[in-house]
Amino acid sequence: MYEAITLESLRDLTMRRSQGCQKQAKTFKEQLEWLQKYLTFLVDFASKAEMALVEYSFKRLNFFWTSPLAGAPHSQFHLPGVDFEQSMAMMLYAAGLREAGHVAASSSPSSNGGRELKEPDYTEAASLLRQAAGVYQHVQEALLGPLQSSLPSQRPAELVPAMAETMGLVCMAEAQATIAFRAESKGSLPGTVASLLVGASDLCEQAAALLKSHATDFSAVSPDLRKFIALSSSLYEARAKASLAKQEQIAENMGLALANLKAATQCLKDCKAVAGSQGQWQSVFDREIQVIDQLLAVCHNENNSVYFQPIAKQPSPLPAGKVIATPVPLHLPELSINVL
Repeated sequence: MYEAITLESLRDLTMRRSQGCQKQAKTFKEQLEWLQKYLTFLVDFASKAEMALVEYSFKRLNFFWTSPLAGAPHSQFHLPGVDFEQSMAMMLYAAGLREAGHVAASSSPSSNGGRELKEPDYTEAASLLRQAAGVYQHVQEALLGPLQSSLPSQRPAELVPAMAETMGLVCMAEAQATIAFRAESKGSLPGTVASLLVGASDLCEQAAALLKSHATDFSAVSPDLRKFIALSSSLYEARAKASLAKQEQIAENMGLALANLKAATQCLKDCKAVAGSQGQWQSVFDREIQVIDQLLAVCHNENNSVYFQPIAKQPSPLPAGKVIATPVPLHLPELSINVL
């Protein structure tokens, strides 16, 4: 049994972890691959360490992590035990998959060195976001429960089950929105796109309600996270209103189309007020307002030259949300020699 965990394997763990911390200059893809391999090693190590630490009274392993989700990206939290390390590394892996989904969903310079932009890959983005949701689900259901009784009072928000569940819902909302974008790009009916976007907004509302109902479980939660979830919900709602406007435009109900667009614009302006000094968020809402303003100008022109309809006093009611995104179960590769 002693051979299950030796000083050599402890040094191996330390080396692998140090390598990951020093890989800042590597590509994002390489970072994700390293994390996946580190987790594969860590799962195997943890199963051996659990037996050895009990049977031979080894000194508990100590790890240090920061907690961005607690709004403490520069504060170090002392975590005594490999189970804590496994959970935190798994949360980091989920966050990496989520970020990779964001990259896939964004326009970026092409790899051939030209000036043209690479089009967003909504299929890849949705897949990565669903994988991230699956990892968060695994952490919540399989890892965090047994750790709660031994958590220190000042603890990373990442180690609270409600946070893993919350972030899983956020990833599902983003995957749902990405599916809506793809549906729109493929020519789906605007009403269908609106239902998908309302589904994304509903998932954000569930995430916000979950954080609120479990407030006492956390020593701290990032205010930016709470704000991000709320703003995302409103953004998806505004996009749903814009889709409904397109639906009414097709049906030649220009007065209602204009009312929907004005409601979408107001929703985005409210978001800008809440976003405050966050420049990156402000730019997102500015782009959305610009897109809606262009459609608003088209609808105004059509209405003033053809339909002559008064602007409706109330916008269309939002349709029921339709959620079709589901988490992808976590799968780690088998441990092999020279896995890193």
